Order: sequence, then C-alpha cells, then structure tokens
Amino acid sequence: MDRTYVSALERGLYAASIETVADLAQCLDVEPYQMLIPRLSVVDSSVEPAEAKRPQGD
Repeated sequence: MDRTYVSALERGLYAASIETVADLAQCLDVEPYQMLIPRLSVVDSSVEPAEAKRPQGD
C-alpha cells in the first residue's frame, strides 16, 4: 500500500474499503474492529489548547 494513499486516508480524502481496513489492521497488528472505534482527535477544533487558557501577564 502506497504511503500517499495511507496519508490521504488519514486526512479523510478517501474512505477505506473493508479490505483496506483489514490490510492496515494486519500491518499494525490489531484487530480490524479496533480501527473503526471513534477516538477524540488531538487536532479536534472543538477542544481548546492549554495555551489558550494561560493567564495574561501585567
């Protein structure tokens, strides 16, 4: 599997087929269902970074 295709999957440009999910899971040594569990993204725009809550100086 080409690295640019994997990158496009990560960025949401393509939807992975069941076969692709199975292939990626095998490469990562996880069960395919584990790749389908939603997780909070660290780049989720609804979560404010800690720096945004830092108190302002004098």
